[in-house]
Amino acid sequence: MLNLSKCQFQGKCPSPCIRKQRKSYAGCWRPLTTFITPWGRFCFNVLPFGISSGSEKFHKNISQILQGLDGVECNIDDVLVHGKDETEHDQRLEAVLKRLVEARMTLNLDKCQFSTDRVKFLGHVISFSGIKADPEKLQAIADLPPPQTCKK
Repeated sequence: MLNLSKCQFQGKCPSPCIRKQRKSYAGCWRPLTTFITPWGRFCFNVLPFGISSGSEKFHKNISQILQGLDGVECNIDDVLVHGKDETEHDQRLEAVLKRLVEARMTLNLDKCQFSTDRVKFLGHVISFSGIKADPEKLQAIADLPPPQTCKK
């Protein structure tokens, strides 16, 4: 049996000393991306690739933008809007889209699913018949070889 008690796992939570994020979505990355050149200080207007705390910052922003809306679940960059019937769903979806427009957020329509009766969300399949584990995820876990060392 493999003893994992001595393994160390690195967390990716942002440092608490980072300045409080700004209310504007477009400028919230600025404290993280300031750099100095011979011509002065500059910063990115959007978060570039490679910032390790980027997903946590994005999740916090999207949660604040959608805070207080009923029937909305979000995790990192996945947003699920649900309602007891189509009318309620459409009203909630309209409220979500309005908030996203106000925050100057854009959506990739190729990754969006609207008015569907079955959706994969956080490793589950959600439908009218209930919530079930995603069979593809279960198969991927079943196919994993057992770890041989702490580094695996």
